[in-house]
Amino acid sequence: MDANKAYIDQLLDAYWEGETDLDDEKLLKSYFLSDQVHDDHLAYKDLFVFFDEQAKITYPGKVVEMKPVDKKQPGFKWMWVAASFILLAGVGVTGYNLLNRQAPKEVDIWAKYEVQDTEEGLAYATEALNLASSHFQKGEQSIRESMKALDKIPIK
Repeated sequence: MDANKAYIDQLLDAYWEGETDLDDEKLLKSYFLSDQVHDDHLAYKDLFVFFDEQAKITYPGKVVEMKPVDKKQPGFKWMWVAASFILLAGVGVTGYNLLNRQAPKEVDIWAKYEVQDTEEGLAYATEALNLASSHFQKGEQSIRESMKALDKIPIK
């Protein structure tokens, strides 16, 4: 049994490397579909059973044969003409835009807005927090008014 196991190990190594021929693969298939699989090889048995089951699946529908495109059809020539025209138009528009490009406008550099002074930064932060607080208070007041209106609804 050890000689058979060693030979199957060699075949499996060759199989994983893609170096087996059809006869080797048939031997592996028959080995793994048999009831005499060595305990060390049981992990591979399900894989070979799966391959065998998948090979038995057939397509029940009608197979339709696709005909190659006939390059002599009149519409095929016009498709090439249209594609060439679109390509030339794209190249022309791109070239025109490149030749007539204006100097880029000044880029807004955010670093010039960076606060340098801590007092100025504190003032901006306080202003932003006051604005957020006033919006929060308006929302809170709106909710309180809505709740008062709900309290006036009679519940039976």
